[in-house]
Amino acid sequence: MKTSICFICLFISLNSWAQKKDTVPGLFAPKVVFQECLDKHIPPDFYKGKFLILDFWATWCAPCIAGFPHFNQLADKYSSADVLFASYTVEPENIQAKFFARTKKELHAYKLSDTTKKTRDAFEIWAYPTCVIIGPDNTIRWKGGTESLTADILDRVILKHEQLYSPNPVKQNIVVDIKRPAKNVTGVGVFNITKADPNNKNFNQGTYRSDKMGISDYHKPNVHLDSFLQDLTGFSPSTRILSNDTLRLKKTYNIDFRTRTDTAYYKDYDNTIFPASSRKNFILTTIGDSLKFKASLVKQPVKHYELSITDTAKLHAFMSMQKGHSSFDDDHLPAFEITNYTLKGISENLENDAKIIITTDNIHDDNGYDFSLNLTSIASLKEQLKAYGLELKEVTSDVEFLNINFTDMVTRP
Repeated sequence: MKTSICFICLFISLNSWAQKKDTVPGLFAPKVVFQECLDKHIPPDFYKGKFLILDFWATWCAPCIAGFPHFNQLADKYSSADVLFASYTVEPENIQAKFFARTKKELHAYKLSDTTKKTRDAFEIWAYPTCVIIGPDNTIRWKGGTESLTADILDRVILKHEQLYSPNPVKQNIVVDIKRPAKNVTGVGVFNITKADPNNKNFNQGTYRSDKMGISDYHKPNVHLDSFLQDLTGFSPSTRILSNDTLRLKKTYNIDFRTRTDTAYYKDYDNTIFPASSRKNFILTTIGDSLKFKASLVKQPVKHYELSITDTAKLHAFMSMQKGHSSFDDDHLPAFEITNYTLKGISENLENDAKIIITTDNIHDDNGYDFSLNLTSIASLKEQLKAYGLELKEVTSDVEFLNINFTDMVTRP
């Protein structure tokens, strides 16, 4: 949250850079520490007495990468001798260099690396991408998501010298109205499903937690049922979910549950819907019991696209450089960014955004990959995938669908 403060520094002095104790606490910026700057050597105090727009990002952060064009537009417009743009990552310089070399991405900023993480921790950066504007007097003038940085904000900070940062922002608590007590499922956790407010248009807030066996905890208010089913199963509502009542799939619910992570506990559900997926089947069955539907897998012969590997060396050149993180961004369509996903995971996300069915039945590869794609057309997507050593071929054969059959439908004579 950005809060305006009626305080402006009319004079900049060496004392202000040294962080005087008689000023507002929390407004002064911590020192920007870095070991390397890609492409150019700069001194540690390169931003002294200047405006610094500092973007915190990572090579594994798909939303960060997708936001490069926006950041570059602002850098091209406002960069000067007195206004500097810089990016910051806790990854070593060689990782940055490899990223830019293989993606051909451009970032119009000083590219700083700080493996000590001192700057990230001192600025209390908890999410990527985050941007901080530091003034010539070394005060923080603005802080927020990089996607929220606009020309208007830069005009107000740089040209009008406004202070748009509060060291003690007002905290907002998001409260979900639970209309009935949570349903305790003996021994396996808590399940709570309630109808969402139809006037609430903020969809898919909240979080969920998963491991190699799938989702274990899920906490989302106001989520479409078909979006939840996609989160749980990976089947896209636009291509792979069938139902006898598609309107009910679009209804919104507050879904809140946590389960045991021990999959052996759910052995009775091992192959009831998905093969060897006991926990997923248990969750799907429990939700289905509450919302009056039965889930099953069905196969139908349809025209679709089959993904196959044509050049393993090309593909492996894009193996993810970071094994501990994965993310994707489709907020900038037709630009599509995805990092550290398997080919199956990539195809699932592509299905939803490109609205085509993509199968990976012939692929046996569990490596994570980083892809940058443009979904303007199927023809261009095919050409782009060739650069990754992949082929997208149109075929007609049996495809697996998730069928949601509502059991309380009234049959009219």
